[in-house]
Amino acid sequence: MRWLRQASLLAALLAFGATSEVRAQSYSASQHQSILALRPSVSLSAGALQYDLAGTGSAPVLAARGELPLSQYFLVEGGLSAARPEQRLRGMTTLLTPEAQLQAQLPLAGPWVAPYLGAGLGAAIDRRAGTIGSQRELTLSAATGVRYWLTEDRGLRAELRLRRLGAEFGGTVAEWTLGSSWRL
Repeated sequence: MRWLRQASLLAALLAFGATSEVRAQSYSASQHQSILALRPSVSLSAGALQYDLAGTGSAPVLAARGELPLSQYFLVEGGLSAARPEQRLRGMTTLLTPEAQLQAQLPLAGPWVAPYLGAGLGAAIDRRAGTIGSQRELTLSAATGVRYWLTEDRGLRAELRLRRLGAEFGGTVAEWTLGSSWRL
């Protein structure tokens, strides 16, 4: 009789596992893609910063961003980029740019490829060596790029982000970046 109890327990576990699997497979492909597209993600990118501030040139840039989908087509993104441009008469500076954007994306091939456009605002924080404090300026930005998901959790990202900064929005910055993304 002892084996009957163990066999009953095993049968119950197998039955529960089989029904759970069938329930998980009951989602249609479009429902699965919608659920996948609504997962938040983070990305790390690197690239080149072309600038026209108090001097022109280019410098390496690093960016960290987080995306929170509002729907399959719209998302809010917050991020921070950092670069070390050299400005005429001011020397080497550290330029930190925290910002937020609203982005519209067009998922192609399901949730795997998503080109996007975005617009946002933030701040440019200019920190110079040897000075006390930092200079802060308002920024307006526009972005275009593509997210390409290799798997459900890992992807690649390519982007061009343009910024106008300063009191008169006289400074311009263009970030060209490539990076990796992770869905949470």
